[in-house]
Amino acid sequence: MGSGLIVNPLAPLVSRGIPGSFQGGEYIDVDYTQPFDITLAVNQLATGLQVGLPNDTDFILRAIHYTQPNPAALAPFNWRVGDAQGYYLSNTLIFSGNLSVNPAQPTPVMPELIFPRGGVLIVDLQNTSAFVTNQIQLAFRGVKRYRMAG
Repeated sequence: MGSGLIVNPLAPLVSRGIPGSFQGGEYIDVDYTQPFDITLAVNQLATGLQVGLPNDTDFILRAIHYTQPNPAALAPFNWRVGDAQGYYLSNTLIFSGNLSVNPAQPTPVMPELIFPRGGVLIVDLQNTSAFVTNQIQLAFRGVKRYRMAG
């Protein structure tokens, strides 16, 4: 009698995973990660850093994680992310211990954020170490959303 999958017929199409249900147009989402590398001096606060996003499509931010490529530069830091209009995901800087370091289990961004093509992410970072220069790579994970002609 069927697969046993229960589907709510009144749920919006997008919540059922049906293509073409987002903003009334057909689209294809393709996995994409936008990396951002920075080195922070001891106790440095860097605000308003801009991360350029793809020029060919909209970018949908779904998750964030970080790595510290140099094990000797393993120091905690604080971070905050926003969009070009000054809307941030948090009111203040967040401790790096609350951000995933595992690319297989990144910290989710819910609801997902839509950035128009050619947009920018705004990043604020603070090295909280008084002894170590911090090398950080933030990975902004999501999809490029390609609109279909038609």
